[in-house]
Amino acid sequence: MKIEVREHPLAPSLIKEREKAKVLKSLLQSREFLLAVALLVIIIVMSFISPFFLTLTNMRGLLIGMTMVGIISVGMTGVLVTGGLDLSVGSTLAFAGVIAGISLRSGVPVVFSVILALLAAGAVGFLNGLFISKLKLNAFITTLASMIVVRGLLLVISNGHAIVYLPASFNQIGQGTFLGFQYPVYYFLIIAIIGDFLFKKVHIFRLSYYVGSNEEAATMCGINVTQVKFLNYIIVAILAGIVGVCMAARMEMASVTIGETTNLSVLAACVIGGSSFFGGEGTVLGAVLGAALLELLINALSIAGVGIYWQQVFTGMILLGAIMLDKFKKK
Repeated sequence: MKIEVREHPLAPSLIKEREKAKVLKSLLQSREFLLAVALLVIIIVMSFISPFFLTLTNMRGLLIGMTMVGIISVGMTGVLVTGGLDLSVGSTLAFAGVIAGISLRSGVPVVFSVILALLAAGAVGFLNGLFISKLKLNAFITTLASMIVVRGLLLVISNGHAIVYLPASFNQIGQGTFLGFQYPVYYFLIIAIIGDFLFKKVHIFRLSYYVGSNEEAATMCGINVTQVKFLNYIIVAILAGIVGVCMAARMEMASVTIGETTNLSVLAACVIGGSSFFGGEGTVLGAVLGAALLELLINALSIAGVGIYWQQVFTGMILLGAIMLDKFKKK
């Protein structure tokens, strides 16, 4: 006797509903999606509060503001993913700017001055990577020490004075425009796209997640942990150097005091974007959205008339809140 099995008429719709529920659940668990929603909500609210908010001038300022933090955040994501930390990025960007300024004032061509600046920044990352990955020193203490040493070194070589009267050809690096936006905005977009691709598709960068999740297990599996950490510390330092060169070009001088709170903003952007101080987590897209959210909130405070010093307090509170959220999530 042949038994005919009929599909319940509601079965296809139930399957579709379950699939929709899974998609919704995955979106709600995605840090990037939640950040994008938060950005959209703040933009809508601020557009009603202030007619100045959505003006082209303010949008340009927003993009430039998030560009500097965003570029370094791309590299800092890799460092945090491996379970590391770099507090020296602010000093490194100032160091690169001063090296470029001194070279230019000495008559060195623009291209070679920029290369020297990036090599100087990369040297800081190399030393950080050497002490942390090879000699197994604590990342917090090591980069704190390098932050102080590099800041002192740039004060010595500049005699504590800003390097001014930089050539116009160099200043174009930070001041030149294309389609109404300054060049650093495009540098940021290119670096963010490349960084996101590398950490999603390229093998050695994917290994950073294994190193950060369990360094001992990664070593036992044959992963060259030292090489992976080295690479990430050098990259974040070079990206800080790029920011230092851009800022010197934008301001037409190499300041010795610039970047003193940059490491705080970069860490806040990365942690907001989903990176963890425990390692093994974080995405470039999340860091970029975190930088955008942070800059958007600071911009909103400026429009509201909140002083710049209170904005630093606010940034610190955001970082503390993000760390507490990360700790709670781990528990």
